Amino acid sequence: MKKNEDSDLFEKDITKRLKKVQAPKQQKEKPISKLQVIALIVTVIIVAGIIISLLQTILSK
Repeated sequence: MKKNEDSDLFEKDITKRLKKVQAPKQQKEKPISKLQVIALIVTVIIVAGIIISLLQTILSK
């Protein structure tokens, strides 16, 4: 019986450690998504600036 209890404790310890290891990986993915959002906003601003400048050149003629 003691071996079974030890193995159960060992499995619980391993699962706890695995959860602790997996948690930081999920946190590391969040800044990437924030960077992607920032990059998207910057590209939208740049594209909007190009479109506005093109419209100005067309309207000025």
